[in-house]
Amino acid sequence: MKTRLLMLITVLLASYAYGGSIEQIDDWYVSGFYEIPIILGDRAYVANVHGIAVLNVSNVNNMISLGGQSGLGYSYGFDMTGYIAYLANWENRLLVIDLSTPQSPEIITEIELDGEVWTVDIEGDVAAVAAGPYGVYLLDVSDPENPDVISEFGINGFAVDVLIDGDWVFVAGWDAGVVTAYIGNPAVPEVLGGYVGNPGIVRDIDLESGFLYLAEENYGLEVLYAGDPANLEFTGSFPTPYDFMRLDAEGNDLYVCAGLDGMAIFDITNPANPTLTSTIHTNGEVWGAQLVGNRLWVADGPGGLIVYDVAGAQPVQLGQHEILGNILGVARSGNAIYAAAKQDGLQVFELSGNALQWRGSASSPDSARAVTVAGTYAYAACGLAGVSIYDLSQPFAPVQLTTVNTAGSALRVVIENDRAWVADKTQGVAVLDISSPGSAVVLTNLMTQDEALGLAIENDILYVADRDAGLRIIDVSSLIIPVILGGVILTDEAIDVALYNDYALVANFEAGLRIIDVSDPAASFEVASVDLPGHAERVIVMDQWAYVGLHDMGMAVIDLTDPENPVLNAYQESPGSAVDLALNNDQIILADTYSLGLYTFDATPVIDHPAVQLPSTASIAAYPNPFNNSAQIVIELPHAASIAVNLYNLKGEKALQLVDQRWYNAGRFEIDFQGDNLPSGIYFLKLESQNLNLTEKIVLLK
Repeated sequence: MKTRLLMLITVLLASYAYGGSIEQIDDWYVSGFYEIPIILGDRAYVANVHGIAVLNVSNVNNMISLGGQSGLGYSYGFDMTGYIAYLANWENRLLVIDLSTPQSPEIITEIELDGEVWTVDIEGDVAAVAAGPYGVYLLDVSDPENPDVISEFGINGFAVDVLIDGDWVFVAGWDAGVVTAYIGNPAVPEVLGGYVGNPGIVRDIDLESGFLYLAEENYGLEVLYAGDPANLEFTGSFPTPYDFMRLDAEGNDLYVCAGLDGMAIFDITNPANPTLTSTIHTNGEVWGAQLVGNRLWVADGPGGLIVYDVAGAQPVQLGQHEILGNILGVARSGNAIYAAAKQDGLQVFELSGNALQWRGSASSPDSARAVTVAGTYAYAACGLAGVSIYDLSQPFAPVQLTTVNTAGSALRVVIENDRAWVADKTQGVAVLDISSPGSAVVLTNLMTQDEALGLAIENDILYVADRDAGLRIIDVSSLIIPVILGGVILTDEAIDVALYNDYALVANFEAGLRIIDVSDPAASFEVASVDLPGHAERVIVMDQWAYVGLHDMGMAVIDLTDPENPVLNAYQESPGSAVDLALNNDQIILADTYSLGLYTFDATPVIDHPAVQLPSTASIAAYPNPFNNSAQIVIELPHAASIAVNLYNLKGEKALQLVDQRWYNAGRFEIDFQGDNLPSGIYFLKLESQNLNLTEKIVLLK
C-alpha cells in the first residue's frame, strides 16, 4: 500500500537557525596510522589515514611532534616541493598544503578530480596523479596556488601509482600491469607501451638505473628493463607468500614494504636476480619507507615512525616515534590542557593564545578514558584499573600519586568537596574519599539500574546518566542510606548529564539533548529536547550555553536562555569522533580521538526567540472530518514526548503507520495526510506514548 505522507511541523521548541559560529583555529594531531614518510633535513613529513603529521627528527632518540594537518581524509600518497605538499586524498581530491609552519599548516587549494586519487609524483612543473579507474591526470604546478589540469589519459586499468622520469610517465595499473606514456608535450600524452605479464596486482613501482621494480600483491617482486620505456622487458622476479605493497629503490638496494609482514631488503646489484639480504619485523604494519644516507625511515602504520641504520649487514634500530593513543577526554586548568589518551595515559599540552603545544605526559595503569581537574590534582578515569590521581603542583609535569581500584570500569569523574564520584559502568557510581588525594579510598558503590555512564552532583543530589534506564536522581546526603528520588526514562541511551539552574541536560545519543525539569527531583519531568546532527555523547555547560560532543559529527552549542525553548546556536564538524570538551572563555578544546582541536565560539545569542503558547492538554484531531482523500492531522502536546501515531480500521487492523515512535517537542504539529489508496469508511487515529493514549474517530468519504 502506497500512501503519500508529508510531515509539516509548525511549532518546535528547538530551532536550527544558527545565531553563533564555531571556527577551528588550531589542531594538534595525536593519533593515526603512518603510511608514507618524506624526510627533509631535520623534519619528517608523514602521510597517514587522516592527514599529514610533521616531526622534528634531529634527535632520533627523541623525535618530537611539531604539528600537522588532520581531517583531510584517507591520505594514501603525497609528494613535496620545498615545504609545499601535494596530498592525494584518495576519494577525489588533490590538496596543496603549505607546511612551512607545521603548527599552523595552510591548505592553499584543493583540486577535485574524477576517480580515486591514490598517488602523485612531481618533476619540475608537472605533477602526475594516479586516479584509479580514470587513469592519470597531468597538472601544471608552476603556481602552487593555482594548479591547472593540463591533460589526462586512461590506461585500460586502475591507476594506483605513478612516477615521472624525464619525458615518460610510468603507471602501476593494478591487475592491468604497467603502462608507459610519453609526455614530451604534456598537453598531448601518448600511451606507447606497457607490461601485462604480471602474475599479481601491481601496487607500487620505482625506477632505478634503467630498471623498473614492481611491488605486487598476491605475488611478490618483479623487475622490468625500462631502457626503452615503450618496450618494457621482463628481467627477473622474487615470488614470496607475502603481499608486497610499496617499495623504494636506491642504488644497489631495494626496500620493500609488506604491511603486517614487515619489510624485505634486497640486493639489486644484479636486477635479474634480486637477492633477499635481510628482513625487518615490527609491531605495526610497514606501509612506506624512505632511505636517506644510511638511515632507513619506516612508516609502521599504528607503530609510528621508526628509523634504522642500514650501513651494516643487518639493520639496527636507532629510534622510534610512537603515535599517541586516541584522545578520549580533556580538561583545562589555567593554560595547561590535560588529555586522557587511550593506551598512553595523561598527555599535557600548553594553551598559548590560539595555539596548542605538547609539553609532556604521565603514565596510567590502563587506558585513560576521561580526566577531571580539581585544584592542583587531576583525576583520570582508567577503566578497569579505576581512578589514577596526579599531583599538578608543576602543571606541565604531573606526578602520579596513586590509583584507586573501583569495582567496575571507571568512565568519568566529578568532584564535590572531598569526594570523587565515579561513573563505574555496571557497578553504578563509586564514591571516593579524596580528602587526602595521595591516599584516596573507595567509600562505597551506589548501584544503579543499568550502566552508569555519566554523572553530575549538586547539593547532595546525584544525577546519573544510567544508559537504558535514563536519568536517575539520588539523594546522597547519607551514603549509608541513599534515597532514589526518581528519574526519567528516555528514548535512547543516556550517555552524559550536566546541570543548568533547575534543569538536567542529558546527552541522549541518537535522541539528541533532553532537558529535564529537576526543580523537584522527586517529580522531575522532561520539558524540551533538541534534535542534533549527530549522536549526543558529552554535554558541559558554561553561562547559558550547553556544549555537546556529537561523537560522529563534531559538536553543537545550544542556547539555554530559555531552557524550555532551547535553540541550536552553532554547529561544527571535527576531523575525528568528538568525545569530550573543555572550555576557556570563548575557546573550545575538543577531544576528537584523532586530534586535540582548538576552536573559537562566537557566543552570539539567537534573538527573537519565538513566543510559544503551549497547549494545556494533549490532543489529536483531523480537519476536515469527514474528509475526501486529504486531511490535516493536528497533534498538540503540552510536554515533549516520544509518540507513535497509527490509523486503524473498524476491525482493529492497522491500516497505516503515520508516526513511528518519533520524538516531538511540546507544541502543535500538523501532518498532511493523503488517503488515496484507502477505501471509504470509518477509521480511528491512535496516538500513543509512555504517558498518553488518545483515540480520535475519523471518516473517509470518496
